Amino acid sequence: MDPYKVLGISEQKVKTQKDLQEARHRAKRLFRRMLMEKRKFDAKKVLEAFEMIKQKLKGGRPGEGVYKILGRSRKERELDKHFNHQTKEIRKNKDVKKALRAARKGSKRLLLPGEKERIPREHRRKHRRTRRKKSAHIDALQGLRRLAACLKQPQKFTKVIQLLHRWMRAYMNMDNREYIFQVLHSIALSDFIAEDPDARQDVVAVFEYALGFYSSWFDDSDEHSMLRRCWSVAAIQGCLCFTDDPFILS
Repeated sequence: MDPYKVLGISEQKVKTQKDLQEARHRAKRLFRRMLMEKRKFDAKKVLEAFEMIKQKLKGGRPGEGVYKILGRSRKERELDKHFNHQTKEIRKNKDVKKALRAARKGSKRLLLPGEKERIPREHRRKHRRTRRKKSAHIDALQGLRRLAACLKQPQKFTKVIQLLHRWMRAYMNMDNREYIFQVLHSIALSDFIAEDPDARQDVVAVFEYALGFYSSWFDDSDEHSMLRRCWSVAAIQGCLCFTDDPFILS
């Protein structure tokens, strides 16, 4: 393709950057006109012709670089044909395949004193590892019920009260208030909440957080306020005032 013939200009007139700008304007006009006439193929040729002129002005040659003509030469096709023919012959010839396999593994290795020759064995099938089943998703209320069941055991109370505090900060809201109140009431009625010094601080934190979170509900009526006072005395004050030090008791 002659780019100058496509644009309708002479090669002698495009020597400088100024001439290239004029060729650019002419290419734009031709491109718009051909698009209006719905000649997209010819419009694309106009753009390619201008790019070839631009590359030639910079020192490149048409048909090289980005505009290199795709395809393979006759010699390359002959080499491909020869290579494909050799590979087919090798696949058919068992002796050649055996020699190539031995050459790939290497020549026979000399053993040093004290070394033993490794005898190849059949590959054993690897046992497939059984994938562990993913643990089923536990609902928030279901997790609260599990914690409530463990809170009744004195040996687990210290760890479970910490988990209850974390659960309350993550999932507690106004909708599950009645379930949380049942758990808090069972804790307040327990007689071992103050035995462990570490558990006392967690019990105080749990009840203070719950009373502060539902403070608007406790202020609604006198009955709610009495429940807050009951829990405060039974749990918070009970843990703060508990001591087994005889000096303090005296």
